[in-house]
Amino acid sequence: MHPFDSLGLAAKVVTFFEPFFHYAEDLSILFAYYSQSDIAFETFISGKVRSVATRGIWQACPTHPRCVRDLYLFPSAMEALAFFHYKTSLLSEGSEIAAVSTGILPHKEQVLLLKERYKEAKLHLVCPSDLAGRIADCKIALWAKGLNAFFHCDRDSLLIEFGGRNLLLPGSMLSLSSFQKQAGLKFSLRTHKPRNRYNTYYELLLDSI
Repeated sequence: MHPFDSLGLAAKVVTFFEPFFHYAEDLSILFAYYSQSDIAFETFISGKVRSVATRGIWQACPTHPRCVRDLYLFPSAMEALAFFHYKTSLLSEGSEIAAVSTGILPHKEQVLLLKERYKEAKLHLVCPSDLAGRIADCKIALWAKGLNAFFHCDRDSLLIEFGGRNLLLPGSMLSLSSFQKQAGLKFSLRTHKPRNRYNTYYELLLDSI
């Protein structure tokens, strides 16, 4: 029995990502996040995911990074597999895509490294639908433009500091689209959120079993 059988993942998804994870003796699956000085592991076992907070990056890139046209960024490797379970058409033969995860707490250095490595790629963000995920969308978009970003929460209000500017927005209304309109910025990237108010694609996948 394959460890992913309990999830009902599409065979096309498992085939695409299999070169980018490892099988452990306890039947768990390990996703390695590499940094210059360390390796961290996201773990999937018995239907449960142990995510990581790390400076490293997990990458699933079947081609040369300069050939990638669409780069999908996730907070976990398992979120990537769940997303592509619902988007299997993106995994067609010859597709020039890559999937990466920064772990649950993205850092500016990770984003700049990915921007340098995948120079020709359009960036797609697949962060959670909750406030933390929407803040991550905005932070990553700003970092990709070379801007620092600081978000301060006070009840339902968000004070956003970026590029020497301050912007106050209701947290409940925050999205990358609303932020770029209020800030007068334009981001050349796309966000993806699961349907029906699910927070993540992995939650959607679990609920469909």
